[in-house]
Amino acid sequence: MYYFPVISFLAKKHVSIKNNIVLLISLIASVLTFINLAFKPSFSYIDFIKGCVFLLSYFGLGYGIMMYQLRLKESIIYSRTDHLTKALNKHTGEITLVKEVTLAKKKGFPISIAFCDIDKFKKVNDTYGHLCGDMVIKETALLLKEHSPQGTQIVRWGGEEFLLIFKGMAIKNAFDALENVRKQIESDHFIYHNESIHITMSGGIVDASDYEHDIQKTLIEADKLLYQAKDLGRNRILSTIK
Repeated sequence: MYYFPVISFLAKKHVSIKNNIVLLISLIASVLTFINLAFKPSFSYIDFIKGCVFLLSYFGLGYGIMMYQLRLKESIIYSRTDHLTKALNKHTGEITLVKEVTLAKKKGFPISIAFCDIDKFKKVNDTYGHLCGDMVIKETALLLKEHSPQGTQIVRWGGEEFLLIFKGMAIKNAFDALENVRKQIESDHFIYHNESIHITMSGGIVDASDYEHDIQKTLIEADKLLYQAKDLGRNRILSTIK
């Protein structure tokens, strides 16, 4: 059992070590154990059986740790993300928002926050059904991910509404980025049961520093701008840019 302490240590450190490394080390331990037994002065049939048992034991342990790691990582991902869109869920989004706004305030770099919402989404559900509605939400989230700047945190805030966290981006740059996403969504068409579905998106975006990095005030103002965009005819992004 020469290498069990090493594998046990790896098991405790499973979160920070890649799955294949654990399995590889377990296999190496298996082979080395067998070699140690084979080079004994008097290698017997019993030693051969012991070597086989150790080899299978180490391999089984390594494989078990690897599978446990995979399941653990999957459960962590599922607990943080929305199951439909794979965006951050609201709980994780709230935690991320607090962390990023606090960091921006401490470091003095800009951070812009946006609410955006699929226009007339109820009509999609009423016309084509909720399965189609789910598809539209999922595809919209995909477009948000594909066309938002790298590092943007996307949160499914609820229903057809999303929160976007533009880290390190001044309001003007964040507005331009979100306007580009809006245009991409406007120009796209979703196909459901051979039906072409066209949607648009409205949004409101603010700079958290304008509200002294107060998260509640920031969200309230972004939400107000979103509903102003709806009142003005939808399919537009409003911001606090003067």
